[in-house]
Order: sequence, then structure tokens, then C-alpha cells
Amino acid sequence: LSLVQVTFLGEKGLDAGGLTRDFFSSFATRLADDEASLWLRTGRGSLHPTPDSVARGIRHPSRLSPEKLYRACGRIFGMAVLHGCKLGCPLSRPFVLSLSRAPPLSLAELQAELNREAGEGEQDFRGKPDFLEKPLAELGLEGVLRFTRSLGAAGEVELVPGGKQLEVTDDNKADWLTKLLRHELVDSAALAAEAFRNGLIDVLGGARDACPLLCLLDADALIELWGKGGIGRHEVVRWKAVTHVSPSVQQQAS
Repeated sequence: LSLVQVTFLGEKGLDAGGLTRDFFSSFATRLADDEASLWLRTGRGSLHPTPDSVARGIRHPSRLSPEKLYRACGRIFGMAVLHGCKLGCPLSRPFVLSLSRAPPLSLAELQAELNREAGEGEQDFRGKPDFLEKPLAELGLEGVLRFTRSLGAAGEVELVPGGKQLEVTDDNKADWLTKLLRHELVDSAALAAEAFRNGLIDVLGGARDACPLLCLLDADALIELWGKGGIGRHEVVRWKAVTHVSPSVQQQAS
């Protein structure tokens, strides 16, 4: 529970709190630009992990694995809570839900999260009711889609075995959409979620993959917490004690 003291190379002065606040805010703000192999921005500007195959496919300058880098990010987000500091850029809600082990699973939930992360005035066709209600021919999508997800320069991934040859039709388009959004919002961020969660546990305590912060607050409360800045240090001490002795938390960790 040691406090962070921030200094800038080549500059004199003591950190009275302003440098620490600037560090945490700048860290989150610059993640998507400085760590493009690990993070991307959603349409609304939230941080979401890049697909795990992308993160694994690029050698980081630090030579650290994606797991270690995401864990370091989790530690910093945990320290921001501990220091009562705001982070300059929010995490995406689908990612926070995955951190809390409550990811969106149904098609309706996945579409809701997709639409929530879309930019203002920009709605993805996959989140519109028309896609499910109207024939693909009427939408100009007949014969266009396959059971794959494009990862840009990293190629594409099959959503089912043989997905490159499996055409999306009116009969299977709901299944395709569910699998695609599940991969995009949840499955391809599983590596990041596990490592980030462990980073939070390193700072805030926990037992076997269960963090008190994630057990006590829902996704919206967590996003608000990181946006408004932290909790009291005495709460962290209490959370750590509860995490080690509470049967309910131990059960969540098993």
C-alpha cells in the first residue's frame, strides 16, 4: 500500500499530488497511441484490448509478454484507485464486464454493448434491428458475409471450423452475429482480462483470481470509480481482510 511518488527526468521539485494525478491521467490517455499492439479505442473513445492474436503477434520493445504488460496495466489502474486519481480514458464496458466475470453472452446483450461503444451518431449495422428483421438481399449483404472475423493486417480468424467457406444466410445470420460479437467483445480479450485482473489483485488484494473491487462493484460503478478517482486506503485494507476470510469470495475464486 505504499504511495507512488512521481518525478520527471531532468526536472526538480517535489510531488505534492499534481504529478501523480497527471501520471495516472496521461497513462490511460496515451495507451491506445503508445501501445497500439495492446489497446484500441472504441467509437466512443473507450479502451478495449486488441485481439489476443494481434497482441501475441507483435514483439513489444520491452520484450515482455502481452500477459505481463496487461498485468502491469491492471496494477496501474489499481494504484489509481488507491491514490484517488482519475484515469484520462475509460475502459470499455464489455471489457469491464469480462473483468468482473459477467461478460455479455446473449445476442441482445452483445448488440447492446456494441451500440453503447459506438461513436456518437455512428451505429454499426450489426447492432441495428434491421439486420435480423430484414432479408440479407434487401440489405445488400447476400453472399457477402462468411463465418470469419477480419483482423486487418493480422488476417482473419474463423468463428467456426471451416468458417471461411460457410456463407451467412438468413437462416444462420443470428448465430453468425452472436459468434462474431462474442469473439470481438469477449473471447479475443480473454487473455487481457485475466492478466489485467491479476494486476488489480496485486495491488488491491484478492484470492485466486477474485478481486474485492470487482466483487463489490458492478461494471458501471467501476467505470465511474476510475473516472471520478478512487477510494480510501482504509477501504483497501478492509477489502483485503474480507477477501481472505469471506467464504463467498473464496467460492468465487475457486
